[in-house]
Amino acid sequence: MIKDRIVFSLIFYIILFFTSCKIKDEKNSAINTNQLFFLNFFPKDSIKLQYDNTAETEIEREINGEKTNVLNKIETGFIYKIKKDTTNTYAAILQYNKFKVYVKSNETDKELDANSAINSYDPADRVLSVFKGAVISAIINSQGKVKSLAGIKEINDKMYALSGDDPRSIEALKSFSKQYASEDFFIKTIEQNFRYYPSKSINIGDSWEQDDTVKSYIILPIKTIYKLKSIEDGIATLSLSSNIEIKNQILQDIGTTANIEGKQEGEIKIDIRKGYIQKSLTSLKLKGEIDINGIEVPIRISMKDLTVGKILN
Repeated sequence: MIKDRIVFSLIFYIILFFTSCKIKDEKNSAINTNQLFFLNFFPKDSIKLQYDNTAETEIEREINGEKTNVLNKIETGFIYKIKKDTTNTYAAILQYNKFKVYVKSNETDKELDANSAINSYDPADRVLSVFKGAVISAIINSQGKVKSLAGIKEINDKMYALSGDDPRSIEALKSFSKQYASEDFFIKTIEQNFRYYPSKSINIGDSWEQDDTVKSYIILPIKTIYKLKSIEDGIATLSLSSNIEIKNQILQDIGTTANIEGKQEGEIKIDIRKGYIQKSLTSLKLKGEIDINGIEVPIRISMKDLTVGKILN
C-alpha cells in the first residue's frame, strides 16, 4: 500500500499556490531603487504559449534495516492560450502535447508515454493515453482565480473506460485521477501562472511572503519568501526560499505523524511586458522521520522542478 502511494504520488509541478501576500522593504539593499514596478500577470491581448515541465522526485527510506529508493520523473508539455473575454474575465485553453512518466525503484523500472500508452497490455498503464491532446478550458477573473472549468469529466470518463473491470487498475486509477485529473489539480495548474506576484507595485530588492504548499509523497504547508532581484529588458528575476520544519505533525494525506526539516530554493524569470513565466527552476531537500505502523522510518526527499515557457504567436 505504501509502495503504491509512492508510485502514484508523482509530482506534476512543485506546486506553489498562495493565499496571502505582504510586502517587506529591504532598506539596506544596495540594489534598491526608487522606481516602482508592477508585475503584470495578464497579457494585454491574446497570447499563445508552449509550456514544458520536468519534475523529478527521489525518495529514500529505511524500514527494519531495508533501504528503498524510488525515483519519479514526469515530463509534461501543453499549449496554453489566453485572451480577454469580457471586461473582468479571461478565457484560457490548455491542450497537452506531452505527458511522460518514469518510475524507478528496487522493484520497478517503468517508462510511459501518453502517445504510445494505448498500446500497453496493462490497463493501468493505458489510462495515461487520455492525456494525448487532452483539452481543458477555463474562465479566469482579473485576480487570477479560475471561475469555471470544462473538459475534466471527459478526461475521467475516458480513463475509467480504458481501465476496464480490473480491480488493480481501478484502484490505481483512483490515485492517478486524484493526482492529475481532478478539478483541484487543474485549477492549481492554471492559477499557478498568476500566484507568484505581489498585490502592489514594488521596488527592486523588495521581498514578500506567501503561504505555499509543497506536494510530494507528503503534503507540506510552508511559507515562501520571494524577492525581486532585477528587471532587465522587460524580464523580472525573482528568487524564492523556504525553511521547512515539521514537528510531530499529523499528515492528513497519509494519516501519519512526521518530523521533517528542509529547505527550498529557486529562481523565476517573468516577462512583465507580455505577462507570462519564462522560466522557473526550484529545488527542495527534506529529511526526517515518519511513523509507519508504529515504526519511525527515516526518510529523505529530493525534488527538482523546471518549467520553461515560450511564445508561439
